[in-house]
Amino acid sequence: AAFTIRERTIGIVFFGFCQIVLIVRNSTGLRFGLSLASHCQKKKLLLASIIIALIDFIFIYRFASIVQAGSFALPVLLYGLLLSTSLLAAIGSSILKLLPIINSRMAAAGMICFFCCDILVGLDALLQPGLLWLLANSLIWIFYIPALTLLALSSYRYK
Repeated sequence: AAFTIRERTIGIVFFGFCQIVLIVRNSTGLRFGLSLASHCQKKKLLLASIIIALIDFIFIYRFASIVQAGSFALPVLLYGLLLSTSLLAAIGSSILKLLPIINSRMAAAGMICFFCCDILVGLDALLQPGLLWLLANSLIWIFYIPALTLLALSSYRYK
């Protein structure tokens, strides 16, 4: 609703709150899991962290001048940090097997889709109408629907 009435900051704050809830849910036991993790699991988690950081860096570097020109630069950057942390928590939970395997895979896949969706939402806001904007706008829904479905089903008790 906030985006519909052009209140982007309120919308970003709401989605930020949702990411905080997902971080708490997906990172429960993360510290304990890291202490028991194998060397291979730690390497996978480090690789995931590096990949997420690179994606963030590329996005910020490429669009920093456009974001700075807008009045909502700080909320966007803070939300990006929350989104990346949420993605890393879900992937870490899956790598460390903190949830039942099907649940952790669904949470990780859901957060990957959510991450891709939100990058596309950012591109949608930054790009001028044209073919690239239309493509980004259309792909949002290809990622958003599976993201919500996978995240919702990842908390179901299957056994």
